[in-house]
Amino acid sequence: RYTGHAIEARVYAEDPYRGFLPSTGPLVKYVEPPSLIHVENDASIRDGSSSASSLCNIRIDSGAIPGAIITTHYDPIISKIISYSPISRQHAIHGLGMALDQYIMRGVQHNIPFVRDVLRNDDFVKGITPTGFIGQHYPEGFHGAVLSDREKSELVVIMREIDRRRKAAHARDGGG
Repeated sequence: RYTGHAIEARVYAEDPYRGFLPSTGPLVKYVEPPSLIHVENDASIRDGSSSASSLCNIRIDSGAIPGAIITTHYDPIISKIISYSPISRQHAIHGLGMALDQYIMRGVQHNIPFVRDVLRNDDFVKGITPTGFIGQHYPEGFHGAVLSDREKSELVVIMREIDRRRKAAHARDGGG
């Protein structure tokens, strides 16, 4: 018997801002997300669950290590990442997005910003994913995520807090 919901994404060394051209070079820094992601239930992922939060299991299949060289001679896949939730598809999607946000990669371009944008797409969340999904939703290519008003407000609050902490540290260290 099947239980729960799983969703997979593939992380590639490619540049979604330049038509998904391969990105080559060394993986200067590479850190994968943790295997458990704590997902808070909120209005965007309401699914009838009575718990306020729960865990998504994260599995990563990868051969990448810091210093690995991405070349044009092989498939530029860096990893496959799978999120599993016992609660709902939306919960698994949210957990996958949170896990993708925790990758640290330097040295090559990657498709994580594009994958994150797809995971936020209403049609994708509803399961409306025809073979023409990318052409339909990105007819002019990918140019970055468009933030909601809530996300913009949250970003402003975060930036203010970062600024406040930097100023406090500067004052504490005798700067002036």
